[in-house]
Amino acid sequence: MIYLDNSATTRPSAIALDAFRHTAESVFGNPSSVHAPGTEAAKLLKAARETVAAAMHAEPSTIYFTSGGTLADNLAVLGAVNPKQGGSVVTTAIEHPAVKSTCAFLEKQGVRVTYVKPGKDGVVSQEAIREALTADTVLVSVMHVNNETGAIMPVEKIKATMQAICPRALFHTDCVQSFGKLPIMPRAWGADFISVSAHKMHGLRGAGALYIAQGVHLRPSIFGGGQEKDIVPGTENLPAIAAFAAACRALGSQDKVYALSARLRQALSAMPGVYINSPQDALPHILNVSFGKLPSEVVTNALSNAGVCVSSGSACAAARSEKSYVLRAMDAPNPDSGVRFSLSDTTTEAEIEEAIRIIQTIIPMLMAAV
Repeated sequence: MIYLDNSATTRPSAIALDAFRHTAESVFGNPSSVHAPGTEAAKLLKAARETVAAAMHAEPSTIYFTSGGTLADNLAVLGAVNPKQGGSVVTTAIEHPAVKSTCAFLEKQGVRVTYVKPGKDGVVSQEAIREALTADTVLVSVMHVNNETGAIMPVEKIKATMQAICPRALFHTDCVQSFGKLPIMPRAWGADFISVSAHKMHGLRGAGALYIAQGVHLRPSIFGGGQEKDIVPGTENLPAIAAFAAACRALGSQDKVYALSARLRQALSAMPGVYINSPQDALPHILNVSFGKLPSEVVTNALSNAGVCVSSGSACAAARSEKSYVLRAMDAPNPDSGVRFSLSDTTTEAEIEEAIRIIQTIIPMLMAAV
């Protein structure tokens, strides 16, 4: 099996699995308990927070553990906007469903939401964001890296744009696809909220984090026992959090991915009828391709049967049987034909070469049949 669906989830690393097992078996106390097992668990939770914070170039006090990127996105968007107080939201037409659907919920509460379209390269420009901002904008939510095309948004420039038009607005960026692959710089970006997830960078499902800048107030949207300073109440999933921290400690160079992605792009773009949807300067871990007008489901199923695991886009959108609204927003030539190849630092050259061989064998036969 050649696994090229790492944007959906990565294979947990050995160090993350070891940390999970050790914590589940030996550090089973509740971090909120005052006895010895609880104290030991609290120390491990504190150390994990410090590790994740360091990987995000942030202070430990700004990191709030969640169950993953979706909860982090929901907490940020819902917590930053109070429909009763008015104000508008600016986001993009290509956000992950965790942001897009939450904004749609706010619209039903009477909040005005502007969905800014990307250019044909999949990038939502600073200028396009500026045109959407108004004096009553209270939140801007723009993802760092798009999960379908790998397009990188100019998040480092957005807060400066906001300062001139809506200086009191809060800025959220979903860094689920970029964390562990590109530097995350909350203070340099002027970000108020940043969402990340463990299972996209060789941690386990069930853990993520929300960065909340110091001094920024987030209105709680879920309630319980007071954990994570009342922002994410509920007993912490310490084994998954420990695995998350272990995966952060194991982060290494991503240089190999650049070469492998370039090789895959070169081979596929040379095939007749192939259109590359990802921009040239996209995050190399993601390559979105349309094979003529072949439906994405036909291609993904055929490649799966041949042992190559890819996807037709966001796993969350696929779960709801949605077509790619990302490619449609880009005005891509064949938006229903997009296939996402996503690599990780564990992808090998041999896997890429074998995947190319299989694609070059199967795709011409599929095209000839339609």
